[in-house]
Amino acid sequence: MLDMNWVEKLIEMYDACPKAAGWLRAGEFASPQEAWDDCGRGDWMLCLLGQTGTLNNNTAVEISCRIVRQVSGGNAVWGLLSNPILREAVNTAGAWLAGKASLEAVQAAAAAAAAVAAALEEEAAEAEEASELAAADLAMLVEKAWTTDKPASPSEEQSRAEAWKTADSAETAASANAITLRAAAWAAGCAARTAESATHVASVIWVAGSAAEVGAAGAAARQEIADIVRQEFSVCPFSTGEEIIHFAELDAARLRGKELDARAGVIAGLLDKSNLAQVMKMWKPAHGKTIPELAGDVTVRNEWEMQAHWERVYWAFVDSIESSEYILLSVENALYAVREYGSPDEYSAVLDELEKLAQVAESARE
Repeated sequence: MLDMNWVEKLIEMYDACPKAAGWLRAGEFASPQEAWDDCGRGDWMLCLLGQTGTLNNNTAVEISCRIVRQVSGGNAVWGLLSNPILREAVNTAGAWLAGKASLEAVQAAAAAAAAVAAALEEEAAEAEEASELAAADLAMLVEKAWTTDKPASPSEEQSRAEAWKTADSAETAASANAITLRAAAWAAGCAARTAESATHVASVIWVAGSAAEVGAAGAAARQEIADIVRQEFSVCPFSTGEEIIHFAELDAARLRGKELDARAGVIAGLLDKSNLAQVMKMWKPAHGKTIPELAGDVTVRNEWEMQAHWERVYWAFVDSIESSEYILLSVENALYAVREYGSPDEYSAVLDELEKLAQVAESARE
């Protein structure tokens, strides 16, 4: 039987964004599958698929290509790709999916499309700034007309009317230009990210979230995108009993974690950066490998939601050692990562190693 607290557990386990969490709570869904079938946000669905490890590069490219080519009859994104480099990126991704293009070709196409998208993004930003200035000029004229105490002569009234008309036309044109360029920039970004999906699964989430923002696509496009995702994944990835088992283990881990936290607080104060580096050489968080050994398996730093638990711990340790200016904070950050993303046994093992090193460090001080 499904635990009816599954909504709160899903939100907590996968760190749902406030909008998604609010939608889940308000929906009063009887099951995860019912929520999945009703969801109108493909980007939320893809994020869950990514976090549960259900999504792979092939499916990410397939979904991205379909979104770009099909949503709003192709008018939402595909119709705005006026630069042939952008369409080529999408076509190359599709060819890779069919086994007719190499991964290197897709990466090159993605890079070329990303450069075009970056240029369009810059143009859009400049146009939006110009639109804001035009709106400010119009507002100033309106305010001046309403705050003057002196009655205007007929010629002054005519001059004001002409000035207002000119400013209004300029504001309208600037606003329309900004909207057009912003849509083009969003569409270009979708094309580039479609090709990137071949090597970076999380890019499809960006495509799904952005395609609905292009032009006047809106809610109808969001529903189309959600339907595309459901056609590829009809079953909610949160529909098995494994998550409920996980939550029971998580609750037990938290109880034990409170006890371990007390040790961590004391140990952290006794360590310095060199000791933390030693832990990285000794601790084996995954696959029987130490942190430096695991580093050889990390070819790219994926976005947070796509990282395995040991990768999150790995990067937390690396960031703590390489970038933090405060030694105590470095250790505490690393411990927090282990506590949050490792098992209680892993957390305890790390504390054991840290405690040994702390004792050595303390003896050296004496």
